[in-house]
Amino acid sequence: MKRMWIVILALLGVGSCVGGLVGSVLYFTLGLTECADGFFAAVKRQDLVAARVYLSEDFRAHASDAALVEFIGSGPLAHCASTHWSSREIKNDTGRLEGEVRSDSGGVVPVTLTLVRERGEWRIQTLARAEAGIVERLR
Repeated sequence: MKRMWIVILALLGVGSCVGGLVGSVLYFTLGLTECADGFFAAVKRQDLVAARVYLSEDFRAHASDAALVEFIGSGPLAHCASTHWSSREIKNDTGRLEGEVRSDSGGVVPVTLTLVRERGEWRIQTLARAEAGIVERLR
């Protein structure tokens, strides 16, 4: 009986440590996901001014409004219903998110975002989506 309680307490301890670790990762990367989700929410509202607030200075300097609108297009990125971030990473003042954007119609687009911390706030430095259709890669 005593041995069973020791095993149960050990399992609870391990579970608490794992839960604490996962919770810490989610907490410390929350700023990344808030920035990305805010960007896609502004895009869905077709509020380009608000969407550009989530972009880094360098991104804004190198991508015109027209280029951003063309990249987003009229597909799933423009009609984001939800996001799911399967990978989150922070190294110093640079972050990376990998995941997917789900559209109102159920479409899914795999995306990768690189973010930078500017004046204490996370901003999107690069936004990449997986290519769709037939893709030929030459080496």
